[in-house]
Amino acid sequence: MSVNFGGVFFGSRHAVIQFKRQGSGGVICNTGSVAGLVGWGGALHPLGRYITAEDCAEAALYLCSDLAKNVTGVLLPVDGGYVAR
Repeated sequence: MSVNFGGVFFGSRHAVIQFKRQGSGGVICNTGSVAGLVGWGGALHPLGRYITAEDCAEAALYLCSDLAKNVTGVLLPVDGGYVAR
């Protein structure tokens, strides 16, 4: 708990301090496991393919880009439909 919660909390806190220092804001993108949303029962995804690191990176890239400048506090599962099933 202290590593998972504390790491995110303190990392985000220091990022906000830096954002204020530089005066131009910034983006914080925290990641976690889909197992935090649902109990993990199997590796079967409704879309029928495994989730890759590239899939997750592309979602993070979008959230950190100007295309998502008005997106805040979003939960974006990159899980092949696992949570929605």
